[in-house]
Amino acid sequence: MSLAESLTLYLTLNILIILGFVGLKLLFKLNKNFDFHTKLKWNYFLILTILGLVILHPFLPSEQVFKPTAKIWTAKSLKTFSTDYNITDQGGYLKFSLLKNDKIIDGTSIYNTSLFLFIPLFIIIAALLFYDLYKLHKIKNNSYNYFRFGNVDIKINDQIKVPFSYTFGAKAFVIVPSSLLVNRDFFKIAIFHELQHHRQGDTAWIYLIWFLKLVCFFNPAIHLWCLEISKLQEFSCDEILIGQKKISSDSYANCLIAVAQSCQSDMQAPLCATGLTFLAEDTLIKRRIEFMYAQKPKTLSFLKQSLIFTFIFITFLGTSYASKSFVQDKRITMIEAKKLIQSTHSEIPIEINDLVLKQLNRYAGTPEGRTFFKESLIRMKIYKTMIERRLTVNKLPIELLAIPIVESGYQNLPQDPNHRSWGAGLWMFIESTARTYGLQVDKDVDERFNPELLTDAAVKYFQSNYDLFFDWKLSILAYNIGERNVQNAMKDLKTRDAWIIVKNGRENDKDYLARVMAAIIIMKNPEILN
Repeated sequence: MSLAESLTLYLTLNILIILGFVGLKLLFKLNKNFDFHTKLKWNYFLILTILGLVILHPFLPSEQVFKPTAKIWTAKSLKTFSTDYNITDQGGYLKFSLLKNDKIIDGTSIYNTSLFLFIPLFIIIAALLFYDLYKLHKIKNNSYNYFRFGNVDIKINDQIKVPFSYTFGAKAFVIVPSSLLVNRDFFKIAIFHELQHHRQGDTAWIYLIWFLKLVCFFNPAIHLWCLEISKLQEFSCDEILIGQKKISSDSYANCLIAVAQSCQSDMQAPLCATGLTFLAEDTLIKRRIEFMYAQKPKTLSFLKQSLIFTFIFITFLGTSYASKSFVQDKRITMIEAKKLIQSTHSEIPIEINDLVLKQLNRYAGTPEGRTFFKESLIRMKIYKTMIERRLTVNKLPIELLAIPIVESGYQNLPQDPNHRSWGAGLWMFIESTARTYGLQVDKDVDERFNPELLTDAAVKYFQSNYDLFFDWKLSILAYNIGERNVQNAMKDLKTRDAWIIVKNGRENDKDYLARVMAAIIIMKNPEILN
């Protein structure tokens, strides 16, 4: 998974968690017709929905809904492209649109920072969980067998003060303090309460909740949400047991008070267990007791709940879809490049290799490269009809329109006075080549600045090269280094493969052939610049 996909997925998960927590709090605040067990199920359903949407997220369409928060480029800038670009690099360079000065962060440093933060955190949390499981295992082994109910083992222990339950693998356990044996009602209430935790799946959900707390550790919403779920688990058990009318409210309330008072002040609730009074704050115990004597609210009908859940699901799905715009990876992969040429018709055979991929990312994978290419395509419109007509009349490939993009960006450039061997005009002809193909170049007149005359000369030059090599890649290479140099390279290297000549360093302008190939691909697929 790329850096953009990883960051987008992580941001989506955290945003959905915030929406889920705030949304449920608001829903239950506005509508009182939810009993505690229904509230708990809604929390569970919403967490499953979020996890499902996160799994589905990579398969959602990647369309830009709003301006991306960040973009990933192949280099910090076009000037540093040659040193920054790395075909095996998975990080790229992250540019945040919200930060001032267009700060760019090396993606590899983000990976390293994430590992530095999360690996120790994961180890610590995992160690705590395993240590708690070890303590629970010791408590279980030092307990007496009392009863087995289905796959649940009920045990009695002399050391603990609070009854609790937990699940490990396929086995479920309820551990009850022996001190409750003196009061059969309290003993029965404790067992029923912990069995209800198993029926609700609370002891299994604890593991998933802790996983989310670990993954989204720096998101306060997940910690608040998990605390809210822990409270709802207790209220739900209370509600169901009181509703069954097998236990009186008085006995239940007295049991809660007695167990809470007997708790050791320094007792830490196990991370992977639920307990009758693990959440023993005075205000919470008071609320639980008050609820036992309150009238149970009317539950919303199944139809209304379904409509609400459908609305929430559509909202979450829309958020997941829109979140694809959070971080956009502007780099082009080899797989994407091959898909592009599969759907691209070209009279000049297009090949994708590491050199062409690099130049694709030079043009499309840097902000300056994109700007240059977009502006070149705009300027090309001025000359396109004229050049196409001449190429068509001479039965030359239309793809040669890409040459002026690479040479001049479709600008009628003057010759650099410091480099007399450099070219001028749209097609960047050097003086000797221009004269060879009939153009006047002297101190009075330079016909290289006449786009039509220079295009006529370029057409003749390409026709001459193709008649000599019968291969467009060799012809394009000859346009850059001269036909004699191509012939010498073919003779020295004993090959007609233009790429072998290039890889042996016989180009004049490094990566010239690869830039032309990349320019043809982008010219025929301009949407990749969007």
